[in-house]
Amino acid sequence: MKILIIYNQSSGKDTGKHLAEDLKTSLEKNNSENTIDLAETGPKIDPKTLTNKAVSENFDTIVMTGGDGTLRHIVQAFDQYMDKFQFAILPGGTVNNFATALDIPKDPEEVAEIILAGHQKKVDYALVNQKEVLLSSLTVGILADTAANISQQEKQKYGKWPFVRNFVKMLAKKKKYLLSFSTGKKEWQESCQLLAITMSNSVGGFPDFDREATADDGLMHITILPRMHFLMYLMNLHNVLRGQIGKIPTVQYFHESELKIHGKSDIKVRIDGDDAGTLPIEIDVQKHKLTILVP
Repeated sequence: MKILIIYNQSSGKDTGKHLAEDLKTSLEKNNSENTIDLAETGPKIDPKTLTNKAVSENFDTIVMTGGDGTLRHIVQAFDQYMDKFQFAILPGGTVNNFATALDIPKDPEEVAEIILAGHQKKVDYALVNQKEVLLSSLTVGILADTAANISQQEKQKYGKWPFVRNFVKMLAKKKKYLLSFSTGKKEWQESCQLLAITMSNSVGGFPDFDREATADDGLMHITILPRMHFLMYLMNLHNVLRGQIGKIPTVQYFHESELKIHGKSDIKVRIDGDDAGTLPIEIDVQKHKLTILVP
């Protein structure tokens, strides 16, 4: 195997390079015949340098080291080269939804064993406006506004709890958003507080956020929450924790492979925890396009 380990030093608690080096050591210890190299990614690094290196030097396996945001940017860089590589994940972010959905461990030695075993799984991702990759979740409304007010330092120090704190604050404001939806089959409008689109069961650090969703079902899973009284949210918290969102009264929950969303141009969108601009957006699922090495 010829393995390229890509890391983001600012992922999680700024340990990206350390994790990548530990994985390299574990891979070399288990099989000295592999060719292994490291490459850094990040906001200041042109993604083309990664793809050019991987293609020109004939790597066959790309290891993505980091959290959902880092993984998303790596997949986005390789979107046009998916048929040339298999991918592996070494989780290293504050929240690792995509890796959790695939039962990927955090320990570099265990990840090395998965890579060397070579068990592949074809999974989905989506393209937003034909350019932005969506791996785990896309949020509009309260969830997007909640995440926008959390710094990287807070995420590193406190994990998912700043999201919970800010989410409660946003609920108290009772803000709502008028959105227009189109699936190709029908069009409609909804006034809602929250819109979440997920690609798997794990969202926001909760592995059972949506038990109906899997990473390889070829669908995005859409949850639309109308304006509700705060007490109603609390009364249905058990449904959220059990991954039974569809059982919450007045919630709309459905699946699609393509979706268009329109609204005011100042309504924020976040993809896998990162700022992704504002509406409108068009989302298309790329079924089984990503080959991942799994346990």
